[in-house]
Amino acid sequence: MVKVPAHFKKFLKEEKFTLVQGRLFGRVDIYSNNNLTLRIVKDYNAFKSIEISSKIDTSRWLDLSILRSYSLGNDDYFDALDFEVGINFFIEYYKEICSLLDSNNYHSTVIKLRELAIKRSESEE
Repeated sequence: MVKVPAHFKKFLKEEKFTLVQGRLFGRVDIYSNNNLTLRIVKDYNAFKSIEISSKIDTSRWLDLSILRSYSLGNDDYFDALDFEVGINFFIEYYKEICSLLDSNNYHSTVIKLRELAIKRSESEE
């Protein structure tokens, strides 16, 4: 399992997330509840990241840093998030994230996130 802080474990439990799958030598954990699925990844350099999938399209994983950028309406957040910052954002904005990825908003949110991802990739060139 990927090690996560106790306050995040508590939050996941309160929001009824369960560990669906821990795999790849403890480098990828997948948690799910009725609203979202989280993929917590630890790469070989020990960098941890969070990706989110909506129940509407479980095959599409969304980068939390881009979702944060969109949610806060700020282009300054294009860099990869520190894991703790990502966790705190996820906890604080959980209800908004659920709303952005619900059946009423999912498709428009994904379109906006794609636009931001393109903008981010262009700025890295």
